[in-house]
Amino acid sequence: MEPTRHNIAAVLFDLDGTLFDHHHSLGSAISTVQQKYDSFSGENTQDLISKYNISLQKAYDEYLRNRITYQEADSRKIRLFFNEVGLPEPTAQQITEFRNVYKPAYQKSRRATPDSVEMLIRLREHGFRLGIVTNGQLKDQLEKSDAIGVRHLVDNIITSEEAGCCKPDKRLFHLAIEALGATLQNSYMIGDSVDSDIRGGLECGIETILYSPVATDSTRVLFGTPVSVIRSMSQLPGYLNFSLPRFAPNIAYQNSLVVAEGIGMDLITEPRHCLWLPKNTVHDLAKELSAVLAGISVENYVFAILRTEGMVRTVAKAASPINETAIRISYRGQGEQMNEPSTHVRFHITERLHSIRIDYEKCILSSKSCIEARLLESLRLLQACCDNLMRDYPRAALRNLRSVMMILAEIAGTQASLVVEGEGIEL
Repeated sequence: MEPTRHNIAAVLFDLDGTLFDHHHSLGSAISTVQQKYDSFSGENTQDLISKYNISLQKAYDEYLRNRITYQEADSRKIRLFFNEVGLPEPTAQQITEFRNVYKPAYQKSRRATPDSVEMLIRLREHGFRLGIVTNGQLKDQLEKSDAIGVRHLVDNIITSEEAGCCKPDKRLFHLAIEALGATLQNSYMIGDSVDSDIRGGLECGIETILYSPVATDSTRVLFGTPVSVIRSMSQLPGYLNFSLPRFAPNIAYQNSLVVAEGIGMDLITEPRHCLWLPKNTVHDLAKELSAVLAGISVENYVFAILRTEGMVRTVAKAASPINETAIRISYRGQGEQMNEPSTHVRFHITERLHSIRIDYEKCILSSKSCIEARLLESLRLLQACCDNLMRDYPRAALRNLRSVMMILAEIAGTQASLVVEGEGIEL
C-alpha cells in the first residue's frame, strides 16, 4: 500500500549549527588566522571565536532584513569583526586577504555534527521523510551539505533564496512539509536557533526540538510552549519514537557445552565523525570476527589472536585520525602458517543502502571451569567492540580488542610474549 500524506512522518533539520558543525570549522579557521596575523596571535582563541560569531550574526541579521545583499554580508562581518577586536577599519585589500586565509581553513575543516549522519540514516530506515530548511543561498547550502556528507541522505533541501522568505517565516516550513508529502501533525523541526528554528516551527504548528550541545536542561519554555532540548543527535530516538539497533547475546548451557547466541553488529557505511566503514570493510570485519569466534570455539587461541589482530588493523585504518602503522603488535606464533579451523561460525548479512547488519549463529565454547569465565569475558568484549563501532567510538573498540587478545594469550599461556601498543589502543 502506498503511504498517504496522513501517515507520512517528516523531520526537518536546520543546516548551520545543527547538521553542520559550524563551531568546529570556525575554531579551525580562527586558529589559522591567528597563525597568519600577528595582530590576532596574542588574543584568546575562544574570545576571538565569540567575537567572530557576534559579527557574523549581526551581518547576517542585516541581510535577513534586506539592509544589505548576501555578497555585502561577507565583507560586513569582517569589518564588524575587526571592530570587535579593536582594530582599525579594514581596507578592501585587507578584507580580501583575511578572507583568503579564513575561508579555505573553514571549508577544509567542514564536517557534520556528531551522530548526525547516523541519525539521518536510521530515520530513513524507519520510514521518515527528511528535509533541510535553511536560510541562505541555494548554491552555498547544497555545496555545504555535500561537503559534510548529508545531501544524499535527505529528500529535500529548501532555502530562503528559493522560498523568497527566511526563517522564522512559517511559509518556509509549509513549503518543506508540502515537498515531503507530509502533514503538520506528523512533522518535526530540529534546530539550534531559538528565534529562527523553534519560533518558526511553533508558528507553523509542528513539534520542535532545540539542539544545544551545551544545554543543561531537557525542556525549555519558549514562546509560551514547552520545547524538548537535546545535547546530542543520538537522543533523537527517544523523542521520535524509533529505536537504534541493539544486540544482547544470550549464554546457555547445553550438554556440558557453553552456547553463545545473538552476537552481531549493525554498522553505518557512510563517513562519520570518527569512522568510515564502507561496505567492503564491513564485510572484512564480519569475516574476521567469524574467524575469531571459530578459533575460540575450537580452542585454537593463537589463531584467534591472529584474527583479532586483523580486526585491530581494519578498525584502525577506518578510524580518523588514528595512525594504524603506529600500532605495534607482537606475540609468540605471529607470522607462522596457521590452518583455518574446520568449524566456522556462520553469519547472515542484511545489506541496506547506507548500513549493513551482521548476525552470527551459535558459538560453542569449552566448558572447562578453569577458563570458562575468561572465555565468556572475551565474548562480552567482542560484542562491546561491535557496540562501540556502531556508536562511532573506534578508540573504545580498539581497547576492547586489545583486552580480548590479552585474555586469549593468557588462556594460551603466551601472555608474556604479547605486546599490543600504539595510538588509540592503550588501556
